[in-house]
Formats: sequence, structure tokens, C-alpha cells
Amino acid sequence: MVIYPELMTDLKQRMKQHMIAREKYFLDVVRGLIAALQNREKELLGVDMTEDDVMTIILRETKQYKEALEGAQQSERELLIAEAQTKLGYIEQFLPKPLTEADVIDMINTITHEVQAAKPRDIGKVMPVLMSRIKGKFDGKRAKELVMDVLDQHQVV
Repeated sequence: MVIYPELMTDLKQRMKQHMIAREKYFLDVVRGLIAALQNREKELLGVDMTEDDVMTIILRETKQYKEALEGAQQSERELLIAEAQTKLGYIEQFLPKPLTEADVIDMINTITHEVQAAKPRDIGKVMPVLMSRIKGKFDGKRAKELVMDVLDQHQVV
């Protein structure tokens, strides 16, 4: 029933190692991630989680740590900033390798050809396909800007 048994096993092994090393921040991150994965598993009622479900959970947790960092920076509390940066660094270890802009532009060109998009108004055809391919690997806002640039320049391959 547990999706990604290897991920759960890895998380639990890392948790044990960091318990011994008494690394509180890493333990907070791993415990939160394990709890979020287990909660999602319970919500699915026996249906196995997909890779997309796991990625969504990791991205949600990452977003929460980014928001915590922004809040700490706004309140100018150095201790909280250091804690949030450390936790963010730990959770980012579980994200997939990020894509480069060149990779995304190549994808955009391929997708525009596949969906026959040639004008800026065709962004609605391109973005859903692109986002399904880059989720968690590239910033969605920047991807939209790149799609607009490609469509504006009519660089359809």
C-alpha cells in the first residue's frame, strides 16, 4: 500500500542516522515529510500513490518552508532565518534535479510543434502539457514567460 517503499525506507534510515547525530532540523523535515506521505496514503483509501502524488507532497512541503523563510526575513529574525534556510536545504534534497532554461525552451519548441501552437493566444494549448512535464523541476512562472517569448517570436520548430 505504501508508495515508493524505497523512499519511505530511505526517509526512515535517514531519520535514524540524524537521531543519533541529534540533528533537530533534519528530523523535523523528515518527520513532516513522512507524516504528509502517510496522510495522503490514508486519503487514497487503498489506492497506490503515484509519482505525481509524491512530488506534489514534496513540493507542498518545500513551499511551506519557503514561506516560513520569507516570513522570518520580513520579521528580520536571524535565528528563524537560519533555521528556515537549513530546513529548506534539507527538503530540497528530495526534489528532482532542476531543468535548465535551454532544456525548457527545447521542450516548449517540441510541444508547440506537437499541439500546433503558433500565436501567443495558443498559450492555453502549450502550458498544460509543459507543466505536466516540468512539475517540480522548473519554476512555472518563468516557464510561462519562456512560452510567451517563444510564441511571440514564432520560433515554432
